[in-house]
Amino acid sequence: MAQLIVAGNATPDKVLTGNKFSAGVLMNADGTMVNNGTVNRTPSNVAQSIPSGFTTGGTVDAVVVPAANVLTGTTIAGTAGTMPNRGATNFTPSTGNQTIPAGYHNGSGIVSGDADLIASNIVNTANIFGVQGSVAPKLFASGTISSSSGLLGGVVYDGTTGRQDYYVTVSGLSFTPLLITVNGAQPGYMSVFISGYSVIAGQSSPIFIASGGASMWFRLSANHYVNGSGFQLPYYGQSNTVDWKAYG
Repeated sequence: MAQLIVAGNATPDKVLTGNKFSAGVLMNADGTMVNNGTVNRTPSNVAQSIPSGFTTGGTVDAVVVPAANVLTGTTIAGTAGTMPNRGATNFTPSTGNQTIPAGYHNGSGIVSGDADLIASNIVNTANIFGVQGSVAPKLFASGTISSSSGLLGGVVYDGTTGRQDYYVTVSGLSFTPLLITVNGAQPGYMSVFISGYSVIAGQSSPIFIASGGASMWFRLSANHYVNGSGFQLPYYGQSNTVDWKAYG
């Protein structure tokens, strides 16, 4: 008996299951292609297979990638990154804030340190990058003035009163001096105040004046004083131009 051959080249795996076909020597054969229906996929960090067979369609969820969050030179789900690669960004502290640039930093950047950033190198009124200074500031002031034309009484260091001398007055200081020097143009004319120094037991912070050939020690008194805004010291010369220096 002759074999009937039908035109076509379909095979069972190419025909959806549940359907019959005839092709070649196959007559009314059953299809075996799996019906997968709708196939959907959500992208992840691993590859996902698409099953063999028939599908009615499906979707792959959109991947929304902010370009600014992706490093430049990298493409994710078709989105090219725009995040700049800063590599190792280094900073040296200064007097003003410095902006850290946006972008990727590889973790090798540094903020420079300095071994000299210690309390003993910083004045005690300042705090630098969290380090409180411990050094008392050295205060200083100086100027040129004229000694008085009139006389004032003072107390000699041994307690004698009634002595009259010319004097030098300075105001406008912002600290109490520990040492004061007053020097005139004439050789040997000077006045010196030394806080805490003692010439006679029980007496401290004396005033020394000299005129080249004569000299005298005085105590602080109502007319001869040193305070946080200025000082007034005895001086041998009348209406002399003098240079003064005050150290805190």
